[in-house]
Amino acid sequence: MNIVHITSEVYPFSKTGGLADVLYSLPVAQRKMGNKVYVISPLYKNILKNFEDIKFSGRKTWVDTELGIYEFGIFTTVKEGVTFIFLSNLFLFERGGYYGKDGADYEDNFLIFGAFSKAALNLVKYFIGKTDIIHCHDWQAALVPAVGKTEFYDINAKYFFTIHNLAFQGIFDFDNVLKLKIDPWLCGLECLEFYGRANFLKAGIAMADFVTTVSPTYAKEVLRPEYGFGLDGFLNKHKGKFAGILNGLDYNVWNPATDKFIFDNYDEKNISGKFTNKAKLCNLYNLDERLPLFGFVSRFTEQKGIYLIIDALNETYFGANFIFLGDGDIFARSRLKLIENKPNIRIVYGYNETLSRKIYASSDFYLMPSRFEPCGISQLIAMRYGAVPVVRSTGGLVDTVVDVGSDNGHGIVFDNYTVSDLKNAINRAVNMYIEKKLEPLILKNMKKNYSWVKSAQEYVKLYEKVLNI
Repeated sequence: MNIVHITSEVYPFSKTGGLADVLYSLPVAQRKMGNKVYVISPLYKNILKNFEDIKFSGRKTWVDTELGIYEFGIFTTVKEGVTFIFLSNLFLFERGGYYGKDGADYEDNFLIFGAFSKAALNLVKYFIGKTDIIHCHDWQAALVPAVGKTEFYDINAKYFFTIHNLAFQGIFDFDNVLKLKIDPWLCGLECLEFYGRANFLKAGIAMADFVTTVSPTYAKEVLRPEYGFGLDGFLNKHKGKFAGILNGLDYNVWNPATDKFIFDNYDEKNISGKFTNKAKLCNLYNLDERLPLFGFVSRFTEQKGIYLIIDALNETYFGANFIFLGDGDIFARSRLKLIENKPNIRIVYGYNETLSRKIYASSDFYLMPSRFEPCGISQLIAMRYGAVPVVRSTGGLVDTVVDVGSDNGHGIVFDNYTVSDLKNAINRAVNMYIEKKLEPLILKNMKKNYSWVKSAQEYVKLYEKVLNI
């Protein structure tokens, strides 16, 4: 089977979150199953500088819009049998941030990702050739099925669309979207139209041959108004072609036994390195290593529960240390000032791959009290590195973490998105640490298997089903 993934970011070349991890690990797993796999993504600023194995193919493609003709250079590299193709355009992709700057989206994101989607289809048609499945990811690539079925109807492929986070939909004024020279038919209620504006993600749902999201529980949640972000009714209309497939984790990329970024390597046969990692990180940040350490590596947003955490830590001293790595908007940073000077709390702003891995390897517990969580990869990484997850019962966290009060439990789970429930969960964790009940849970979590093998097989089965319709 020939599979093409289209995405706005892909690890290790570009990354703001879990989408990038998925778009490396899933294609690699599918390639190991014997499929021919391509990944198409933008060539952002500094990618060529950081990855010298990416080479110019000698070929270019063009996209015509009312705002001008945009030229894209085609760059390629191969990793683990997967061909990664990058589209370059100085004006569209070399701005610094991928989607915006200083907490605000670029006003012309409709052009950036609309033109990217058209250019990606040009690649499939003229550069790749025969393709069975075109698999698009999130709103940035959601226009692909719509444009593919109207403008590139001679591409004989089936279109899959995966929603990684329904909260981000790509909503723009029709006046701007029409400048992409798309078929006006797409602007109707059954495709782009969304309360008088154009919704890219809605178009992906409408025009794809099959739609998935990244966990079974989230697939059920988004059919309800409280999680549907205005699209629950439309998803219910299309639920006959909608399913949830749990994200996996690449256990070669995330492996404390071989991870070159952590202080000391360890595995489930000898976890002593887990404790030396904690000691060294605490020493680096002047924290008392005798106290339990809670880690948090994520965006500082309400979705991830950061305001719940701030309120809990501002009200209570838990006899524990907390280290945060991530970034957020001006409001999030201002709220974090309430706790950043406390002696048991450290906050590091920005994205830092090396430090993130050190935090996973050093933490006794991993905080993830999400308001909603499509799947979550952080809790999977944390478990792989022996940190006990402390999570709210939502989305993919339901599918991956079982409370220690149940048979085969290996984490701490709370139900309500309230400060009191989070404080109770943290206190449960601290008590477990004091009572020296942590080591069996470290081992239990490290032995959990959420590899991509099963998930990749589920995707391929769905591909085959759709191809045979």
